[in-house]
Amino acid sequence: MNFAHFRTPGKYGRIEHDYRKNYGVALSDYLTASLPVAPSIVDRSSGIAWPMYGNDSIGDCTCAAVGHEIQAFTRYASSLVTVPESAVVDAYSAITGYDPVTGANDNGAEISDVLNYWQKTGVGGHKIVAWATVDYWNKPLMKQVLNTFGTVYLGLEVPQSAEYQFSAGLPWSVSKTGTNIVGGHAVPIQRWDDAAVGVIEVVTWGALQRMTLAFCRKYVDEAYVPISQDWITANGTTIEGLALSELIADSKALSA
Repeated sequence: MNFAHFRTPGKYGRIEHDYRKNYGVALSDYLTASLPVAPSIVDRSSGIAWPMYGNDSIGDCTCAAVGHEIQAFTRYASSLVTVPESAVVDAYSAITGYDPVTGANDNGAEISDVLNYWQKTGVGGHKIVAWATVDYWNKPLMKQVLNTFGTVYLGLEVPQSAEYQFSAGLPWSVSKTGTNIVGGHAVPIQRWDDAAVGVIEVVTWGALQRMTLAFCRKYVDEAYVPISQDWITANGTTIEGLALSELIADSKALSA
């Protein structure tokens, strides 16, 4: 292990989605053609210092991911806004009943509940106008979504080996050892480089972390696109290959 890159993994907190609940609309239902072709490198991460947002001590990864996505939306749509940790923890408390004074009810959250809260209430004064599920097995589409909307919100199961790799500054890759699952996690994709060893780059525990496509295929089981008001204000609602106005209307109706 290269101790020059040693990092301490944080906490987990993604609860697997209850499919009896609102699962949102599917992006694929609103595609009228292919989204704009993405370049070989899509970077929505540069120039941002990523806070931990409390995820070193509490299981608020689902809300920490929101804080990081707000950073990316504002950085690439207008000017960088870093919402305070208190706003992220307040959202986690409102969604789950977590008590920051006593530490009670620190049980994590479902991503869909977080997205619904972000759409209805907002986090740190920032809202999304809609959210939709993305086919997580369709890697070209996920890259197009990153390019078009500035992020892809992932839910995954984390094996023990990924903690070792994170600590050593290595890409998350499929390992033959340490395969036991240690937690459910939520992270946003913020960079994609087809030529890199770890093609996909996410934000986790206050740092950028690469993962291989094989790791993504094996451990990611949820993917979403949150459509930010910040992003829409800067880029408009006319997007090639997507009936965006209809998606927004249906997402709002479903979350009402």
